[in-house]
Amino acid sequence: MLEDIKKLIGLTTDKEDSKLNIYISMAITLIKNYLNNDLLDDQYIKDNYSTAITLIVTNAYECKNNGNNGNVKSITQGARSVTYGEDKAFCINDDIKALLPVPYVQMFY
Repeated sequence: MLEDIKKLIGLTTDKEDSKLNIYISMAITLIKNYLNNDLLDDQYIKDNYSTAITLIVTNAYECKNNGNNGNVKSITQGARSVTYGEDKAFCINDDIKALLPVPYVQMFY
């Protein structure tokens, strides 16, 4: 998985491997929390949702390295201008939701 992520990002050295491994761990935790199922372990998530992990990590890496420059939105009305950025570093957007099953709903009574 790490090699696939490095190819997508365009890295050829091992200099960023420790950072990417941390990002992979964070992506696994994010998916585990999203799915809301305590029975899933890290290896199961790695084996079954590697594409979602890859997408989360590449989004996070690009967002952190670009300083959110690709996510800046601006609205101008006359002399007034409002600009804000959208941090998509570690979030489950619609693209990632399409790669994951529906979250588990726990019922308490």
